[in-house]
Amino acid sequence: MKLLNNLFSRRKRIVVIGLDGVPFSFVNKLVKNGELTNFNKLINEGDIKRMNSVYPAVSSVAWSSFMTGKNPGGHNIYGFIDRPEGSHELYIPNGNYLKSKTIFEIVGEDKKRVLSMNVPVTYPPRTINGTLIAGFLSPSIDKATYPERVSVLLKKMGYRIDADPWKGREKDKSAFLEDIFITFKKRVEAFFYLWENDDWDYLHLHIMETDRINHFLWEHWERNLKYAQEFLKFYKEIDNFLGEVRQRISEDTEFIVLSDHGFCEVEKEIYLNYSLIEKGWLVLKNDNSKSLKDIHKESKAYSLIPGRIYINLKGRELEGNVKMGKEYEDIREGIIEDLNNLKEPE
Repeated sequence: MKLLNNLFSRRKRIVVIGLDGVPFSFVNKLVKNGELTNFNKLINEGDIKRMNSVYPAVSSVAWSSFMTGKNPGGHNIYGFIDRPEGSHELYIPNGNYLKSKTIFEIVGEDKKRVLSMNVPVTYPPRTINGTLIAGFLSPSIDKATYPERVSVLLKKMGYRIDADPWKGREKDKSAFLEDIFITFKKRVEAFFYLWENDDWDYLHLHIMETDRINHFLWEHWERNLKYAQEFLKFYKEIDNFLGEVRQRISEDTEFIVLSDHGFCEVEKEIYLNYSLIEKGWLVLKNDNSKSLKDIHKESKAYSLIPGRIYINLKGRELEGNVKMGKEYEDIREGIIEDLNNLKEPE
């Protein structure tokens, strides 16, 4: 809050652009190669810094931490799936599970106007002093906005909440690429319209399309495969957009571009529950078990994506049998030791 007050005391406005899943090293490489000329201008006029992401380094957790200034223990978002205490039923955490005020609410309480677009974990939209367009968990545009009337404008403009990730799973990525470019174009059109026509002091636009294209085409970029040039073309579109924002910003505006986590090609994955089974920490009711509901009451631990391990704590977990104290600490240390000693199968 003190930082925000300091920013607003010397700047009239703040603009934040979130680029989801864009690595520091990747941006630096393209800048040095002369591919991102506008990004280069921003760096020369300001600065660029590498940041550590949160644990776990996924979008819902990272942007919740950004919005609240707290870690997962403070804001209650631990991943893309979770389970209630005392239950093995799974749910997808959205803004209803976010237990802290967000920067959008805090700024509004200071009588500043907010314009927030597409930030993860902002659905359902909260009441703020300004305009909020929720992100990819929104079921429809009609339910994604505060105030509700903004949805009418967005639908007229052909606005899209998100690109279609199912198209990215197809062997032919042409439809996916077309969808990515159109979704980004419509988001930018709405952004600049609201820039000009909405009253705001703090403006935050989140670009999820960078994460989407990275998930399905990063390998093409790193290995110079079929869609490498289309991948680069999209990032040049991002660069052009940043250049246009830069041109519109006056000297009394603070301009921040940031990402929530990096990206790389996945060569191997570890199925943690399988490892826990091998070491005897996790016991399943039968060989065909596929969900948390099939965990045997003798289990000492289990894992949820991405890489979270829960001790089967008595009083917290369904049929929990591990007592808090020495037993809990011994099991925790034992699991840590087993993980440190994991080796690839020969």
